[in-house]
Amino acid sequence: MSEEECGEARFDRFYRMVGKTGLNRLQSARVALIGMGAVGSFAAEALARSGVGHLQLVDFDILELSNINRQLIALESTLGRKKVEVARERLLDINPDCQVEALELKVERAEDVQQVLQSEPEIILDAIDTLSAKALLIAEALKRSFTLYSSMGAARRQDPTQVRTALLGEVTGCPMARALRREFKELGIYQEVSSRLECVYSREKPAPSAAEQQGREGRGDRMAEAAKAPLPSSAVVTGVFGLCLANLAIQRILQS
Repeated sequence: MSEEECGEARFDRFYRMVGKTGLNRLQSARVALIGMGAVGSFAAEALARSGVGHLQLVDFDILELSNINRQLIALESTLGRKKVEVARERLLDINPDCQVEALELKVERAEDVQQVLQSEPEIILDAIDTLSAKALLIAEALKRSFTLYSSMGAARRQDPTQVRTALLGEVTGCPMARALRREFKELGIYQEVSSRLECVYSREKPAPSAAEQQGREGRGDRMAEAAKAPLPSSAVVTGVFGLCLANLAIQRILQS
């Protein structure tokens, strides 16, 4: 079997949908994915299984036991390892021909974003869960005319059928989207960003966590503990977020 035939066989079911031209286009595409957590790990795997040929994975964290419930790369055998390294190995096991760059980096400054952008990705996927870093990445990428799709908050939701995509200015019911809009208004770039940035979000009203509910019933220490508790999240919802994020990139590549 030739190399071309092997590639077609590996992605046979998708190849039957997008054809030779579509698969070739995906194999030549370059996508950068920032954040390899609950949303990002699903997005990365969908891209690899769809034949995207060049992937840059960006994250700074290591895998912990608490990641297992919602992150594809979190296994008993991978705990304590760097997320980007584990993700790179997994994606190469899916498609050995994929060029996967693992960039261990925490996005905190404009210089960090520039380090991502210097590889000139065709599309950037934002799966960051920190508001300040997310806002910085979006602002810097759009300022340089890169195509970027962003995941809004998936925590506190349990209904995957409520996941949608929309421009930032049209997103409803999402606290993270509201916070981003405030941030961009303060920066004076809201009109531009709100009409260009397509997001994955949920229409479901965020539910309080069990810790928050207990905190409301108590006082003092219990309320303080509730405020510090990690946000609850479901593998079902975060997984759908990641798949929708990947699909935005895939469809853009196929249409270009």
